[in-house]
Amino acid sequence: MIRRVARWHMNWRTRTQLARLPDHMLKDIGVSRADAEREAQKPFWKE
Repeated sequence: MIRRVARWHMNWRTRTQLARLPDHMLKDIGVSRADAEREAQKPFWKE
C-alpha cells in the first residue's frame, strides 16, 4: 500500500512539473504542449 501511495505522489508531482515546463523545454524532450496537457490531466492513480 505504501508503494502505491508513493507511486501516486510521484505521478502527481511529475505531471504537475511537466505541465509547468515552457514550450522550448518541451520541444527539447520531444513532447508537444498538447501531449503535456493531456498527460497532466490524467488522474494521479492512472499510469
